[in-house]
Amino acid sequence: MAVRRGAAVSEEKRIRETYIHGNVVPKPVYEPERQPKRVPKTEPGKQQREEQVPLFGFRRGIDFLALSMLVAALGVMIFFMVGYLGVAAKNTELDKQIRELSTGYNTLCRSNDNKLANIADEVDLKDVYQVAVGKLGMVYPKDNQIITYDYQGEGYVRQYAAIPQAERDKKTVLEEVLDQFFRK
Repeated sequence: MAVRRGAAVSEEKRIRETYIHGNVVPKPVYEPERQPKRVPKTEPGKQQREEQVPLFGFRRGIDFLALSMLVAALGVMIFFMVGYLGVAAKNTELDKQIRELSTGYNTLCRSNDNKLANIADEVDLKDVYQVAVGKLGMVYPKDNQIITYDYQGEGYVRQYAAIPQAERDKKTVLEEVLDQFFRK
């Protein structure tokens, strides 16, 4: 850029002294002089109304159709909000019921475990062994007394026929043990 040598350097002289790099010299751009904005004088006590200019060709304000669409959209939004609040209240109520039921379930499980422990304490397995061996004459089976069968792969066993070599006239061992305990 050129260096100004004085306060009154003319525009033409400044342009001539400016060094421009390159092979193409652009044309100088001249800006028009700016004029200060005029402020209209108003009389004291009176306010001057600004003229409203339409925005993108539309006038300011809201017409009936836009207002009715806005009210309809708000109505739909309120409808869905009320529905959501109802679902949220139902969800809270169900959570409370789940907590109450799980508390009751845990109480019943503890009670059941306690009763099972009491029953296990009441039954003396030594007495059962003494009755089975002494009164009923039970002994552990020998290897030739055990009858095996092929498992068919189902979750439970269906007995379609009698097990071979089983005696039908005698009571089963379980029936005899139960008879001995219930006769007391």
